[in-house]
Amino acid sequence: MNDLPEFGVDFDDYVQLKCISENQESKVLIDNKVVYKMEVPKTSLKIKGITIHFQGAGSVKDVEFKKNGAMVHASNF
Repeated sequence: MNDLPEFGVDFDDYVQLKCISENQESKVLIDNKVVYKMEVPKTSLKIKGITIHFQGAGSVKDVEFKKNGAMVHASNF
């Protein structure tokens, strides 16, 4: 079972959500605080999509994908 209370945030303003994968570990950060960690497969996989769910209303301001610090894709909504 996953312990996910750190995902609960005040949505009166945007929060920064980051997903970082390096050294066989994936981390989810909210406002630069690690809220979730997991091991990733040793075999490289391609990202096929992302989903973000809200309880109630919510929006996404922008999305960026980087590899080794270099921008691979950016979308501003």
